[in-house]
Amino acid sequence: MKALQPIIGREPLAVISFELWAIIEMTKSSVICYGEFDWPDDNAKTSYIRNAFAKAVEQHAPAVWRQLYDRVLPIHRQLKLDLPHFTFRDFHHYVTSPLSFNLTRPPYVQCGTLALLIRFLDAWSQTWNLVETNRSAIRWVFEIALMNLDVWTALPRPPDEEPEYFSAAAGFHGPIPSSPKPPEGLPGYDPITTQHRQYLDWVRKQALDAIQEHPILRHGTKPKQNALADSVQAAAEDYCREVNEVYERSRFKRTSDDQKRNLERHLEWTVRVQVKGDSVTEVADSALVEASSVSRAVDEILGLVGIQKRADLKRGRVPGSKNQRPLETRIRRSLGK
Repeated sequence: MKALQPIIGREPLAVISFELWAIIEMTKSSVICYGEFDWPDDNAKTSYIRNAFAKAVEQHAPAVWRQLYDRVLPIHRQLKLDLPHFTFRDFHHYVTSPLSFNLTRPPYVQCGTLALLIRFLDAWSQTWNLVETNRSAIRWVFEIALMNLDVWTALPRPPDEEPEYFSAAAGFHGPIPSSPKPPEGLPGYDPITTQHRQYLDWVRKQALDAIQEHPILRHGTKPKQNALADSVQAAAEDYCREVNEVYERSRFKRTSDDQKRNLERHLEWTVRVQVKGDSVTEVADSALVEASSVSRAVDEILGLVGIQKRADLKRGRVPGSKNQRPLETRIRRSLGK
């Protein structure tokens, strides 16, 4: 049987840096985006809301990621041993591809451990009602899970230590236009991952820090130091404007007005109802709102992230009931046992 071959030349998964995610977290903004612009198909917006949802799962339903760590990680570690020549992008391709819905075809029949990992991921996602609506697209839930499995495999933790969830930009990739180079000494401005104002504020802060560290310039008066930092920021603003014009000519979408009120609150409601199995009435009572408000928010979030509404919600589940079969039961059923 022909050996499974790695993917050559495929674009690697783009991952948002921890620094950028920290900026997003600190701003507590209701803007649904990473940067100043988005692709015409809302790729960055979709990525943002999906990763915000995954972060909310970590906060309000940590058992989801704990189960991934306890039950699925051993299979992932074995797969890495079975296919040592594979890179992350190789695993990403085979695990997240829509082809993985059919494990009876190549390449899955060639590697039993790869098929087993996908069966475990299927069972895990079904257990927690994290099943995507679009079966023809990249499996973004698997994408986030795989990124965390890969980090946990590379950086083992003590048995008594809780696994740390790592944020990834699920589905965050696509072509971008060629942009002007920044003035010498300034970092590049990427309007897909960075807000215009965030970049300018960062440049000004770096300028002030550099002045304070300079043995001569730091002796200048505060007004003079601020004036110098302002002039550096002005140069950066001219550069940003040129980059933004390139993206506008390329028909990229401005994200400044793309907002959603109460995003964090609605994410929490969705996790409680969809993942944890709390009833809409329970969530509404605890939030002191109408049940209809919770239902609308949950439906909207599920539509934005592309997750199938749990079946018992469609039927009108009895308040307080749960719908979480043991992971082992789901795995046995997927294996036909």
